[in-house]
Amino acid sequence: MIFAAITFRKDGLADARACALWLTQSLRDFPCDRFDEAPMAEDWGQAVRVWIDDHACLLGCAAVEEGWRVIIADNLMRGVLAEARARRGAALAHLSSHIESFLRANAEVLEVERELDA
Repeated sequence: MIFAAITFRKDGLADARACALWLTQSLRDFPCDRFDEAPMAEDWGQAVRVWIDDHACLLGCAAVEEGWRVIIADNLMRGVLAEARARRGAALAHLSSHIESFLRANAEVLEVERELDA
């Protein structure tokens, strides 16, 4: 499930892998259990998994006409109970907010636009 999508422009990112690696820099001060150090290839770009408590989230980056699109999604759909969905949604919201703040605080990043919020 895609939770949020954020587009932005930033010069100097050669490809989706470089974008995903750059985004992982922001995770060093994010309270998560762990995250992938190396991005994995997806058919739409590159992504890293981020574990927040027992929730596996996906932080992806894809090239788009506007520049770059960050995708924050649920990597593994676990639990159908309302309480489990609420905890997972809170983890995704926290990650999404952190990434958006990281982008907006970077002077080299232009035109940050949140496109989707689940």
